[in-house]
Amino acid sequence: RFRRRRHHGNGEGDMNDDLIPNASRTISRRTLLRRTATVMAGGLLGFPATGIAQQCLPTSSDILGPFYRAGAPARAKLTDPGEVGEVLVVSGTVYGPDCRTPLPGALLDVWQADHAGHYDIKEPANLTDRTQFRLRGRLLTDAQGHYEIETITPGRYPVPPGLPGLEQYAGRTRPAHVHFIVMHPLYGPLTTQLYFRGDPYLSQDPWAKPSLAIALESQATGDAKRLVGKFNIVLARP
Repeated sequence: RFRRRRHHGNGEGDMNDDLIPNASRTISRRTLLRRTATVMAGGLLGFPATGIAQQCLPTSSDILGPFYRAGAPARAKLTDPGEVGEVLVVSGTVYGPDCRTPLPGALLDVWQADHAGHYDIKEPANLTDRTQFRLRGRLLTDAQGHYEIETITPGRYPVPPGLPGLEQYAGRTRPAHVHFIVMHPLYGPLTTQLYFRGDPYLSQDPWAKPSLAIALESQATGDAKRLVGKFNIVLARP
């Protein structure tokens, strides 16, 4: 049974919260807690809680390509002195499957064509290849899972004829791209490629994916200019 009580001291005769049934109080607390948890979950992950499942996806894989070579030198600057081309700096963070835990010590193996679309080898690599490494390097992410490479903007090139498994694509121009293999003791490995938004050959490439294309920004450093882009990588569970 509800009770009516008058407040004394301020001259007002109003109903207080004794008129709120206990069951309604319990429901209100549960609703409040539920909503608070939902908001906190969204805030902690950095995007609305309703989109958590859709937002966190591993980085898409891509083909290895025929010009991979094992044993590239340990370096974050892929260019040697005298390399022709527009300077390109790509940086990012390697994350675990939750899209928010940085992964220190992840190994990145990176390679690409030069400004004219030529690799340092003309035939698929083999174990006896002794050609000097060019525009290739391996590096580790730092304590914050961050990496940065300095290179040049890669050139486009037609798929060469006679490549095993790629015969049907011979002569088709590939968009500019950089190859990545990313490895970590707990996750991956991931083989993928980085592309650039606005490349006219993206839409007709059989392997390129929009999620792998990044925007580039032109920056001036003294008298020199360079292109800068960010490429974050999310590794999947094994």
